[in-house]
Amino acid sequence: MAISNQGSLDALYAAMKQTKDITSQVEAILQKADKMVVKTDAMVYGDEGTLPIINKALKDVLAKLQKLNTTVDNINKLSTDAAASTSDLKGLREQIDTTITSLNELVKEIEQKIPFKKALEIKLP
Repeated sequence: MAISNQGSLDALYAAMKQTKDITSQVEAILQKADKMVVKTDAMVYGDEGTLPIINKALKDVLAKLQKLNTTVDNINKLSTDAAASTSDLKGLREQIDTTITSLNELVKEIEQKIPFKKALEIKLP
């Protein structure tokens, strides 16, 4: 393209200057963005960053849940043992009731064969 007049040259020069200014502004924005990314990386991934803190908290929660799981297992075992004991107590209760009934029957039978008086009567003349 042949440029023959001064107006066209001035317009071209102004356009190039604007392009240079825009490029400088974009570079400044990119530098600020790079600094923000570095700060964000430090805040998220650094030793005192968010991610290590969250990781530590999750490990702590996991350890506590494992302890709680052990406790729940113990409670389940105790509950099962208590249920088994209850069934054992029912059988024991039935045996005791049967024994008491047998003893009552034996006492009645003995009283029928050998009458015992509740109180001795003494008759005076």
